[in-house]
Amino acid sequence: FKSSREVNLAFSFAANLELAASVWLAEQFDEIARDGWRVGELGCSVGVLTSWLSTNYPSVRFSGYDVVDSFLEIANSETQTDNLSFVKWNYKDIHTRPEGTHDCLLTSFGIDFESADLHHATHPDLLRESEHYLFMRQEAETYLRSWRGAIVHGGYACCVLRIPDYTEFLAVADAAHECGWSLEMQKSDLIHAGGQSVPGLMLKAEQSKQASTDELRRFWVDDKQLHGKNGVFESAAALLKFEELGETEVLDTGSKYYDGDGH
Repeated sequence: FKSSREVNLAFSFAANLELAASVWLAEQFDEIARDGWRVGELGCSVGVLTSWLSTNYPSVRFSGYDVVDSFLEIANSETQTDNLSFVKWNYKDIHTRPEGTHDCLLTSFGIDFESADLHHATHPDLLRESEHYLFMRQEAETYLRSWRGAIVHGGYACCVLRIPDYTEFLAVADAAHECGWSLEMQKSDLIHAGGQSVPGLMLKAEQSKQASTDELRRFWVDDKQLHGKNGVFESAAALLKFEELGETEVLDTGSKYYDGDGH
């Protein structure tokens, strides 16, 4: 890549979702921003969001972080404000971090979750025991612990994450609590764009009461999901409907695997 235009064109297939995520981050930042803050964007690419913010908040110091050298070279060459710089940082690594601490961290899809063909639990009481949940929680903790070490106590992390299902969301929420973050449910939201839904999460760097399982499920489920489709409910909506049944008797449980031709 030779310019930010080329990079943005290459990733334009997800432009609607990227734009919606950036708008949400900008709106959340506007509500909490303070003069003199130091702010870092994790996974900044060529710095489109950070550049816009640095222009509109001249009294805030911004740093954009990425691991791709070509992105950082383009971003630094196109920077037009004095309160912005772009630096290489593998923000998954807890043992390396930039000098100083931040008052706020921003990230739009800053965790590139690994994919793994692992067992998914279907019973509400077994979600946290499934291989899928445990794998996702461990991965999320690696990132969130590193981020926690790079921010002041009481600082904020505004995160838009590519989380496709409720089990992964539960794993990230639990990982955040374990790493010293408070998930502020009232300031978090589901972002809908381009036929996809992703969570926008507001994390505060302080330990507090963990969000209840019921709160997390109801955050994940919208009104359309609660009504189901042709009487079929999926993900967290299915869990909520199951619990509404009250006392139940489990007749059978287990896992079944099918071959690749759909039978």
